[in-house]
Amino acid sequence: MPKRVEVRRGWLVEFEIARLLTAEKIPMYRAIWSVMADCGCRTSEVVAMCVGDMINLKLSRESNRIVISDRELRLNSKGAVRYVPVSTRVKRAVSDYLMQVCHITALNNSTPLFSCATRTLQRRFKHALRLAGIAGDHLCPHSLRHSYATHLLSRGVDVLTVSKMMGHRSIYTTIGYLHVSEESMRKVRDAIES
Repeated sequence: MPKRVEVRRGWLVEFEIARLLTAEKIPMYRAIWSVMADCGCRTSEVVAMCVGDMINLKLSRESNRIVISDRELRLNSKGAVRYVPVSTRVKRAVSDYLMQVCHITALNNSTPLFSCATRTLQRRFKHALRLAGIAGDHLCPHSLRHSYATHLLSRGVDVLTVSKMMGHRSIYTTIGYLHVSEESMRKVRDAIES
């Protein structure tokens, strides 16, 4: 018999994530929130991320920007490696951050991508929520991981694939990350009324 599934709390809908990213003025944190929201990273994975986990660095002569050419992000966590797709929003945020903080010649594959601690991320996330006007006593950086799983499911991605993207060994762990959106509930009500 399967284990009882504990439903965890705290996730953001798409427009709240967009508000959070717009309100966050520090490029490093905007890049971190983007990576967590669009790649489903754990906080520990973000803190441990190196440049080589995400990008092949090239300086674009046309735009004088760092071009993130990889399509996948390599995540090392809990003794396993997994690869997740990287969105355009993540590429843009990370590129903007790197262009502001360092010169491309100073980077190599083992350079930490972000220099921050887990506790700092937690405090900054609460601050970013306040800046965005999002009520969020129940929210933390891990809520972006919950959001990632929920958004994938709402877009039609099957639970097994979501589980693989999250790096879970058990589908029951993944189920605890899935939340029902108001849009899904509206579809149920419409279906019942039809």
